[in-house]
Amino acid sequence: MGSLQAGCSHVEQILDDMRLHCEARISRLDLFDIYVTKTIGLTLMCKLEILLLYITACRQVLVEHHGGKGEIAVFMSTHNGITLQWVEDPRLVADRDFFAQYGFTVMPYEEAFTLILRKINDGLSGNWLPALEWLCTYGKSPGLDIAEQMRMMGWPW
Repeated sequence: MGSLQAGCSHVEQILDDMRLHCEARISRLDLFDIYVTKTIGLTLMCKLEILLLYITACRQVLVEHHGGKGEIAVFMSTHNGITLQWVEDPRLVADRDFFAQYGFTVMPYEEAFTLILRKINDGLSGNWLPALEWLCTYGKSPGLDIAEQMRMMGWPW
């Protein structure tokens, strides 16, 4: 009877050790999950904010360059990301369906600004997956590729 009790105690000790190891692993996984979730969320918010600041700065430069005669049209596509174009006559970009058949979404600056703000708000409310998908699809812009901009200005890297 003593050896059976000793055997049971030994098995209970092994199970207790296993429980402690499992709890420690679960705790580390929870910390990892929190870290990854916060990191992705913060990175997403930063990228969306940089994109918003970039299009705002481009708009300001184009307005000053053209003396305010016209307006900004924002073109979004999966292959070019976001580009801003100055148009003197807004009727040139009014036919959104025409541009859509070539893979472009065209909108005024204010609408694009609101769209990106909505994506930021989605991310802040914890619903960051749609914002991340949108950013991966449209969030690139030639002006945001810093390495390419530096190469164009003659930097060797």
